[in-house]
Amino acid sequence: MKKIGSFIILLAFAAFVGMAVYWCAYDAATTRTTLPILLNVPYINQRADYPTGCESVSAVTALRYLGVDISVDTFIDDCLDIGAPPHYEDGIRYGCDPYEAFPGDPRSSKGYGCFSPVIERACIRAVGTQPYTVERLSGLTLDDLCIRYIKNGIPVIVWATIDMTAPSPGSTWIVRETGRTIQWMTPMHCLLLVGYDDENYYFNDPWRDAAVAYSRTDSAAAYDGFGRQAVVIYPADV
Repeated sequence: MKKIGSFIILLAFAAFVGMAVYWCAYDAATTRTTLPILLNVPYINQRADYPTGCESVSAVTALRYLGVDISVDTFIDDCLDIGAPPHYEDGIRYGCDPYEAFPGDPRSSKGYGCFSPVIERACIRAVGTQPYTVERLSGLTLDDLCIRYIKNGIPVIVWATIDMTAPSPGSTWIVRETGRTIQWMTPMHCLLLVGYDDENYYFNDPWRDAAVAYSRTDSAAAYDGFGRQAVVIYPADV
């Protein structure tokens, strides 16, 4: 009898474990299933007129999505801080700080690029007294950005690389005013995050096309390689 009772208990335990495994597997599967979200955001291609102006093009795209009437040329001429491109003086390579200004000319193929503080300031100028908030973000993952902003209809300006290739060290220069050494990473790129699903993030890529799908893994690596920089613009009453 004891053996029969033990056998029954063993069968019950096995059934319990089987059900537990089933529900864990079911829960994991449902967690992985993400409803695709893709925002209908206008698109501007940079190649013809702004070969190194990906930051300005992405910012203007986000602004236009909100209804701000501004062109890329106006954004560059009236809102963007422009600084000296890297150049040699007495054998030393100097240039502006890309966290303070854009080195060179976004309309030239010889321009470089700038980072989130520069675009934050430029967007604040572009918005002016209109009822919008400009916010610079740091340290958030792409998933964080999707949950907080894309899911709520707000596209996000992000820094990554062209085609989400692995970032690698490029040239260096010195900021004369501070003595800071700038290590440029290539191929730096700025895009507008507009959607996501289980396998990909979607970007309005000013170098490629609208709603370009890049794998989650490659996108995260490229985005992380530039310190998880992002800028969002949204209505002030949100």
